[in-house]
Amino acid sequence: MLAEIARMDSELDAARETIRETGEALEEERRARERVASEAREARALADEREKRTCEQEQELQELRRQIDGLRIEAATLTERAAHVDELRAVLKGLQAQQGRAAPKRRSKPEG
Repeated sequence: MLAEIARMDSELDAARETIRETGEALEEERRARERVASEAREARALADEREKRTCEQEQELQELRRQIDGLRIEAATLTERAAHVDELRAVLKGLQAQQGRAAPKRRSKPEG
């Protein structure tokens, strides 16, 4: 009977050790799960922030594209104006040449 009690005490001690080890393993798993959950929250926050920045950058890009379109229109308008100015200068130069040819004729005609 004493041998049986000793054997049962030994089994009880082994069971207690198993329970303790299982408890430690469960606690470690709980801590690991909490770490993973925390990392997941941090990753989600980072992803949300990046998505927000991406949206802001897309809006800035759209605004820059609108500005570029406006500048292209302005450049085309200025190019047209420059061409018109060049045409006017050519007309003016032609008129000045005509006036220059006409002036000597007027001087050489007798007044009278």
